Amino acid sequence: RQSAGDLLADGHTGSFGRPGIGDGLERAARATPSYPDAADRYRIDELVTLIVASYETTALATTWALLLLSQHPDWQETIADELRASGNSSAAGSSSGASRALTLVMHETLRLYPPVWMMSRTAQTADVVAGHALPRGPVVLVIPYVFHLLPVLWHSPEAFPPTRLAPAPPRHPRASRPPP
Repeated sequence: RQSAGDLLADGHTGSFGRPGIGDGLERAARATPSYPDAADRYRIDELVTLIVASYETTALATTWALLLLSQHPDWQETIADELRASGNSSAAGSSSGASRALTLVMHETLRLYPPVWMMSRTAQTADVVAGHALPRGPVVLVIPYVFHLLPVLWHSPEAFPPTRLAPAPPRHPRASRPPP
C-alpha cells in the first residue's frame, strides 16, 4: 500500500509522454499564496480529493441506481431490451451502445440521491438571491438534495419516473412556438 504522498513522490509520468497528475498538482500548488510552505500538504489534499470525488461519487450513484432498478423491474426490462436491440449489451457505457432508458434512470437517480448532496461556494460578487441581498464574501451552502425534492419545483418529487427528465422531442425549425 502506498500513501498519497508516496504516489506523488514516485513522479509517475502520464501516458503518451504527457505530464502526470503530480505535475498538474505541483503547478496548482505553486499558484497558491502559501507555496512553498504548504505545497506538499496541498498536493496530497488535492490528490485525495480527486480520488474520493471520482470513485466514491460514482460508487454511490451506481448503488442508488441499482437499488431503484431493483424496485422498478419494468425499467430493468426496458434497459435490457434497448441493449439487446442495439446488439451491444456488453458496452452499455459506450456512446454507441448507451441505452436511452439507462441514461434516464441515471439522471433520475442523481436527482433523487445526488452523491454530492451539499456544496459550499463563496459569493464573489454582491447579488440578490430569492429576494434576499447577498453581499460579496460569505460562504453560501448549495444543497441539491433539498432542491431536488421541493414540491414547488418537482411534481411528485419523491417518485421515480425516469421519463421526467427526458429531453423534449426535436422541433422542426419552422414550427410555431407555443405561447409563453
